[in-house]
Amino acid sequence: MSDMPKDAIKYVEGEVPPRGYLLGKVITKDDQGQEHTELYWVNPMSIRGPKKPQSVLTPEQVKRLRRCYNTLCEHDPGWERWQYNFSCDQIAEREILVYECLSEAYRAEILLRNDPPPNVRKLLYGALLTGINGAMTVNNVLAITPQCKGLSKLGRALRTLRQLWAEKYQQRYNRLPLPRPPENLEDFQ
Repeated sequence: MSDMPKDAIKYVEGEVPPRGYLLGKVITKDDQGQEHTELYWVNPMSIRGPKKPQSVLTPEQVKRLRRCYNTLCEHDPGWERWQYNFSCDQIAEREILVYECLSEAYRAEILLRNDPPPNVRKLLYGALLTGINGAMTVNNVLAITPQCKGLSKLGRALRTLRQLWAEKYQQRYNRLPLPRPPENLEDFQ
C-alpha cells in the first residue's frame, strides 16, 4: 500500500466507502511478471499528481486523444489542458486506452438513449468515469457517485464498458509497462 495515501481504506466488496472517496488501485507485478491489483478507497484531497509532463505524446496519440476529447469535451477542461494532463502520466498510452474505452462506451450509450439532455449526459459520464477506474459494478458506482441513482440503465452502461474493455482494450493495456514510483516527491503537487 506504499503507493496509496495514508488515509486510503482497503476495498471490500459490498462495504460502502466514506462519502466522496474514490476507488484507487495499486498495480504490481510478481517475480513471474503477473500483474496484481489491489483496490483502495481514497480521499481525493490526498491525491497528488505530477507538476510537470512525464511523457511526450506522439502525433498518433494526439490524434486518438482528440477523438476522445471531441466525444467528452462538454465534461472536461479545454483541449490544451487535456493534452497537458495526459502528458503528465508516466505511461500516457495506458491512460489514453482508458479514455478510448470510456469515450466509446459513452458514444454507444448516447446513441441508445437517443441524444439525452445535458444533465443525463453528465450523470452518464460520471458513472462511466467511475466505472472505468475500477468500480465496474452498479453498487460501487452508486457508492462513489450516489447522484447516479437517478440514471436509468446504469447496469447496461457498465456492461457495455466492461465488454469493450475486455474485448478491445485490456490486452493492450496489460502489455504496457507499469508506472514507476516517483524518484523525487517534489515533482508532485
